[in-house]
Amino acid sequence: FWFDKYMYDVLEVNETSFERCDGQNFITNITRGGRDVFQLNETRPYYFIYSKGYCFGGMKVAINVTVQELAPP
Repeated sequence: FWFDKYMYDVLEVNETSFERCDGQNFITNITRGGRDVFQLNETRPYYFIYSKGYCFGGMKVAINVTVQELAPP
């Protein structure tokens, strides 16, 4: 994520909080310096929002990490 850390934040939330744009009970605040990297190491859905209002305008992202099936040789 690349953003102005003084104006924005990036929070990992659960699906309910994602749908409601609610950052009050976030899982992880990944806001560090504005050029933040978050490792998607687990096979599961991830939900990220901007908690200061713009989420309602679409400033959020859901990512579903799955295991890639390899094609047989």
